[in-house]
Amino acid sequence: AITGPMQNGPRPRRRTRTALAAVLAFAASGGGTHAATANATLTSRFSFNVAHADAACQKRFGTVRLVSLAVHYSSKERLLCMVGEALADRAQNTALMVELAFREALREGYELRDVHVVINLNDIGRCSSTDMTYAKMPTGAGGRMKCGGELIPDYTFVHWRGVDVPSYSAMARAFAHAGTHIARKRVCGWAGSLIHHKHRRKLALVAKQHPDLLEVIATSACNEKPGDPCRKVGQVEMIRRWACLVDMPGMGYSGRVPLLLVSGRPLLFEARKVLVWYRDPFYAGALRPGEHYVPVNFASDSRAAVAASRRVLEGLQQNVSDVAGMVTRAHDFARRTLSLRAAVRFLMLQLLSNARVPGLPPKAQFLMHASRKPSHLARLPPPPEGHPRDEIELAEWSSPEELEAHWPQLYPPAYSRQRPSWTISAAGGSASRSRSQTIKS
Repeated sequence: AITGPMQNGPRPRRRTRTALAAVLAFAASGGGTHAATANATLTSRFSFNVAHADAACQKRFGTVRLVSLAVHYSSKERLLCMVGEALADRAQNTALMVELAFREALREGYELRDVHVVINLNDIGRCSSTDMTYAKMPTGAGGRMKCGGELIPDYTFVHWRGVDVPSYSAMARAFAHAGTHIARKRVCGWAGSLIHHKHRRKLALVAKQHPDLLEVIATSACNEKPGDPCRKVGQVEMIRRWACLVDMPGMGYSGRVPLLLVSGRPLLFEARKVLVWYRDPFYAGALRPGEHYVPVNFASDSRAAVAASRRVLEGLQQNVSDVAGMVTRAHDFARRTLSLRAAVRFLMLQLLSNARVPGLPPKAQFLMHASRKPSHLARLPPPPEGHPRDEIELAEWSSPEELEAHWPQLYPPAYSRQRPSWTISAAGGSASRSRSQTIKS
């Protein structure tokens, strides 16, 4: 059977061993090719720096820079070594996705080869010499990049605790459920900090001039001083409150766009200069303006942006097919492509491509290939009620505390800080905090 995710980590709790055993036992019941590939052993180890790495992994790394994750896979030993450090949970979540990607490759029957890559965990999109990155600036002809490595999905597809997203998959279900209800206000809305980009401040000014079309909730003053006025809107509350949603540029790529697209609300999107994996025009089936969202620019052409807001709101009220069709396409795109499973499979293809593994689809088809149902799941019978079919589904349904129990070496107790305790509802896909604490990065 597949070994536990961490060989030398703390002993997991009884319910953790039971959950992992249920996943692996059900996976092995698929029979045929799947059973053969699932029985392949993979050992993975993670540390925050080379000095504290496992002895078998230390010799494989030199100096590892900050805000990066170094990955080495030995095909001979079936050993996956990872060393990295970054803010919040970036290194651990990305390491989890890398491990899941290698396990997915084993199930798909790919001929694994040695891999040695460095992943840039920065979200700004600056040029770097790393092999892979979350985001980068288009600098070449036709919008292609000359530097920064290959684009991969970011850590937020696991969870993003800094903005109260304890599980991406659970929050996506909550967004989709909230989007089925009529919005309380027939306006296009945006909430966030105004200090991170001048275009956000411009949107706030335009919203004051057109309160019948736009609403902005500024959260810049939150938690700065005792007694400061603070207006804050919850993640799901945004969907319930507004008939259409706005996304504005910030300091890096947008982490909230995947969730906004799955909500079933129209999206006014002011595209950022940095590109991410699902927006790179090189890949067939990428997110496209006009097809999946309404492109706007409140800073350079506020009149056109206001007119676009009015057209979308009127289209919703009159059930215009253009608006309804765009919302449907965006929702379908997010459901297929912007999920933890699709993100893991896209990362798998990039890692295998780096190692020149044979039998891969053309690189331009990676995004579409990652969005399809994997063949090993198609061969499996329907899972018993409440039993995930593999580790990816286990990660999708896990709260941060459960992830720390399932993969203890990725989320060791020594690294854990005080944080809220989360409850994830399987029925409604909702998430709630059981106590309020500040999460510091």
